Amino acid sequence: MDEEVFASREGWPDEVRVRRVGNAFVSDVMQLEADAQGRAWVLRRDKDSSLRSHDEGRSFLEVYSQDGRLERTLKPLEGAHLVRFVLHPSGELTLFELRRESNQAFYDLYLRRLSANGETLVERRFEDPGRPGENLSYEFDGSRNGDVMNVEVLTTLGPGWSHTRFLGPLKALALGEDVVFSVRVYGVKLYRLTPSLELAWDTQVMPHHDNLLLIGAEQLALDGEGNLVVAFDMALSEARAYQRHFQRALQAREDGSIDVAVLRFSAHGAFIDIQLHGGAADDLLEAMAIHAGEVVLVARNRLEKFDIPNDTLEFDLVLMRASLREGALLLYRQLDLAREDYPRAVVVDGEGRIYVGGNYDYAQADSNSQVDYGKGLLVRLDWRTGEPLERLSLSGPRDVQLWHLALRPDGRMLFAGIYDAPHSHTADQDASLSFNRGMLGTITLQAR
Repeated sequence: MDEEVFASREGWPDEVRVRRVGNAFVSDVMQLEADAQGRAWVLRRDKDSSLRSHDEGRSFLEVYSQDGRLERTLKPLEGAHLVRFVLHPSGELTLFELRRESNQAFYDLYLRRLSANGETLVERRFEDPGRPGENLSYEFDGSRNGDVMNVEVLTTLGPGWSHTRFLGPLKALALGEDVVFSVRVYGVKLYRLTPSLELAWDTQVMPHHDNLLLIGAEQLALDGEGNLVVAFDMALSEARAYQRHFQRALQAREDGSIDVAVLRFSAHGAFIDIQLHGGAADDLLEAMAIHAGEVVLVARNRLEKFDIPNDTLEFDLVLMRASLREGALLLYRQLDLAREDYPRAVVVDGEGRIYVGGNYDYAQADSNSQVDYGKGLLVRLDWRTGEPLERLSLSGPRDVQLWHLALRPDGRMLFAGIYDAPHSHTADQDASLSFNRGMLGTITLQAR
């Protein structure tokens, strides 16, 4: 049995405690949640090779005690890939698994409901024949800022994925004992299922279009009024497709930048409104939180520069706050913390303190490849101004990245990610160095 617990690491701040998770050649933490007892629930994927396109890996759902000790491991069914989980107030779980038979070319998505003891209560193969008009695909003129050139009726937009990586960023949350999730089917759709995994409703969020694979990770959250909030990147061409498809007014920017679309739906699936927020440069959404009637958006700002050869692109951290009811953008703050700043997660505590996790202080080439090792980042930002108030930097060995954050009931921060990781060209000379280490840790935050 794994008896490792959280411990300090040489060179890291005193308030940080960490442990390794997984022991494969590559161990990635795909999801992190904190339960009411302060335990950490970790979805981990292990691979025996860094050749990610060939090795789809093995997934595990693990539960860690408050001191970091592994309490429980839940393995998916034989041949299944666990891609997401949801914790319900009753202690029950909803699992999302990709499965296929040996003679199948495509994966099917299955939902499985577990008791608090881990027993399967019900499972359901995800099916959606689509509603009238949902099988339209919008083709552009080759640019994310161009016009809609053609609208095609497709018969291949329903569920079914040839590789686990093609599923896209499935997001899910508990609505009491029901489960709500978004997935890239017929563009992007939103679904609500009952505890018995029966469909309560579904609605299309975004139609299918040429640039769907270029969109960053969709985000899904619940606001204080019980409404569902969905957010994703939207360029001018995609805004035009949205307007044409849904016949809804949308004030899209004409300057060619990529902004963030924020959509609200009622708990019954009724569309409420859509907002667009962003600045003059491309703002690529990475994380979202809801607090006090406002949406907090954390994006990666993509800036062009020409002072260093083969380094004409820079990432900065962008913090936005907007009113959910009025749709007004209340704050837009761009932060240049180091050479490159790559935010990946955000949480807001009950007092409105904003914490952003990610990685920073590395260099990249024009190919978007990382050419040296960076540091893990946790930064606290002022709610009103976005000013950095505190910063924790996690250095080495090799590359360190914080991918996920979660707050425990006692106010301590959980984080997960990777350390001792390669950069894009580590394996060019020696493939044996392309491994990484998965990590789970806790940070004792100072009350202020």
